[in-house]
Amino acid sequence: MARTELLTNGRIGKPFHPYQNDKQLIIAGGWAPWWLDPAENAPDWKNRKPVFSAYTLNDNLTQQVSTPWGTHDAGLWQQLPSVAGNQYELSVEGQAWSSEDASPGSQLEASDVNLQIGIDPTGGLDPTSPLISWSDAAQPLSRWETLRIQAEAEASIITIYLRSAPNLPKRLQSVFWRNANLRPIGRHKRGVNIVGLGDTHISLEPEQPRPGEPITAVVSSSREHKHIDLIVYRPDDTFGKVVNKGRTLDEDRFLWR
Repeated sequence: MARTELLTNGRIGKPFHPYQNDKQLIIAGGWAPWWLDPAENAPDWKNRKPVFSAYTLNDNLTQQVSTPWGTHDAGLWQQLPSVAGNQYELSVEGQAWSSEDASPGSQLEASDVNLQIGIDPTGGLDPTSPLISWSDAAQPLSRWETLRIQAEAEASIITIYLRSAPNLPKRLQSVFWRNANLRPIGRHKRGVNIVGLGDTHISLEPEQPRPGEPITAVVSSSREHKHIDLIVYRPDDTFGKVVNKGRTLDEDRFLWR
């Protein structure tokens, strides 16, 4: 069956990996972390850098964002191709634990957790941008809640954001995300362009591999991306193993293999 979802790893599940080899940033494949640093002279508990990790919830590995005894303004982002003028709807399930008790799911003297999802229709990478359309803040304490937002794309690439911003520090302060879905709504044009920022594209060697044959994927871009993450799906919908062979420079283009 052909894959129809627009997002990479919309489940926000496995595989998980250390983002840029940082073991405090264990991120679901296809996604990237973001967080806001504390303001100068802010209390020690305010806007800490979260620990991103995989957590088993409801028998499935789920993305967790956690700041015990502190708060954060942080989450995940993903960029993807779009068609300017198309309307898109993003939906994501979120859950939060906030409590003075360390027991999973406890709500003892809970803080507001302020979960939101957003779309930057210009494809920007600034989570504080006024261009982002955000959903209303939700407080899904110890339960899953589906958040939704719609926006009209203004460029050939859009950025989606998942965000949580608890008000008060708590002993237990964890946020979980799963099941993100992005779809065009109403009358829309179909995009045939898979080129990302910096004229980014992927080529395969060989182009038509035989079953079981190793494949070399070459990501080429005129832009020096800070991080390249490649996910491979097998025909049975499982994930293939990816070995990063590093980056080279070929005249004016950066190559990752």
